[in-house]
Amino acid sequence: MLPRGRRAGDVEGLGRWLRSQADRGAGSIGVCLDTLVHGGLIAARISEDAVEACLGRLSVLAEVVASHPATTLEAVSLVTRASNSDDAGEEPEYWSRHGRRLHRLGALLHRRFEDALDREGSGELEALEEAVPAEIRLDFEHRRLRNHIINLRALDLASQGVLSTLLITADDTARYSAGSLEQRWLGHWAGALLTSGTVMMYPGADEVGCTLVARALNRMASAPVAGSEEAATGRAGRVTAGPVRIAVACALPDDMERVPPFENSPLTESVLRQVEAAGAVPVVGQRWGLPADPFDVLMVVHPAGIDGLDLVVDAPPEAPGPATATADLVARAMAFGKPVVVADVRYANGSDPVLVAALRRRGLLDRLAGYAGWNTAGNTLGTAVGVGVAVAVGERLGSGSPHQLEKLLVHRLLEDDVYQARGRRVLREELGLASTGTLFGPGQEARAVAMASRMLEEGLRDLGFTGWRVENVGFPWHRTFEIDFDLVTR
Repeated sequence: MLPRGRRAGDVEGLGRWLRSQADRGAGSIGVCLDTLVHGGLIAARISEDAVEACLGRLSVLAEVVASHPATTLEAVSLVTRASNSDDAGEEPEYWSRHGRRLHRLGALLHRRFEDALDREGSGELEALEEAVPAEIRLDFEHRRLRNHIINLRALDLASQGVLSTLLITADDTARYSAGSLEQRWLGHWAGALLTSGTVMMYPGADEVGCTLVARALNRMASAPVAGSEEAATGRAGRVTAGPVRIAVACALPDDMERVPPFENSPLTESVLRQVEAAGAVPVVGQRWGLPADPFDVLMVVHPAGIDGLDLVVDAPPEAPGPATATADLVARAMAFGKPVVVADVRYANGSDPVLVAALRRRGLLDRLAGYAGWNTAGNTLGTAVGVGVAVAVGERLGSGSPHQLEKLLVHRLLEDDVYQARGRRVLREELGLASTGTLFGPGQEARAVAMASRMLEEGLRDLGFTGWRVENVGFPWHRTFEIDFDLVTR
């Protein structure tokens, strides 16, 4: 029933499946509204479904809550992206000719709305309106309007208590963009309507599944441990009741003010929103230093660099200063005796290899509870926060699995550092592909699998994790941007 690439999921079947989970007694259900309504994230951009049909598919949510009042619905809905590329792989067909123009058009219309469009910008807007055929501009705006109406209806359902949580996230955005303007309008209605539930808006997308699971875990684990005095008093600063408390620290506090690539909020805001979206409580020291207050997990942020590099196209520089500072902070964080996770958002679309190497040299890499450094800053932050919540809840309930945690740590390091940051660009150049989104030609996918398999096995040895081997390497979308593989015990 789920979508695959440009093929939409079975929306009717997914609606029935949602009802069946409530009938089976699910206490909390995570719902991606784009999948429920459109059949997937890509389908939300390319489908021809009328707004009336889309709105009707949301009715299952109220039906579930009415018949199962003990079930909570944790939902995410996205503000539709407007990719800044002439690539129609995940967009309407006309994106291959007008994608960059439509992205820029949204930014200029946003500026005009905020009275921030100067004479030069007005001239550029007129030129774009001439360059992009009217029927394409109209189709682009109609699709956005339809999806905006769905988001407004989602806010309405949240205000009625149907949705206990609604996360409205946005990926591939910017300070001025079509999506950022729509977020402003949605922000108005969120403030005007809400009387119950939680509604949050922030940059992110692919990581929100982790966030909703973490939120459900927080809800489950918030009660004190029965029969334990420590549940009331705590011991050695450990929190044993209530939501997980995540301390956030950064060795380069000035860099926390930066807005990462593809986003529209500085890290100072988005980090805290990601923690709160997972149902956790952020704990922050002065200027993002190590805090004095009690916490369960410490997340070290390796913050966005001034150069705004995208490792899809850029080679990561050899810049030891920031990596050394972050590695020093990780070493100090370990002294607390609490789980430490690293959110590496130095560059877009991959790790900072200098940081990973520094952590490895100092014997800190295999002591981490979690690591993430993939795609956008929001993707990385939400993943790191989700792991932090899972670690803390596992410790609190005695249900944690060190084996599974190491498996996840190794998987992220292989994907984010070995492949995304270092191997993907090499692979694309070896195969002569124009971009990471270019589909493989005849015989290329088999070559890519063989090359990537060698990269990952060599990466395992370089990282020092000897108990695992890589199997079933593949490219699920038949292009180099995404990779998939299994880790199995040797």
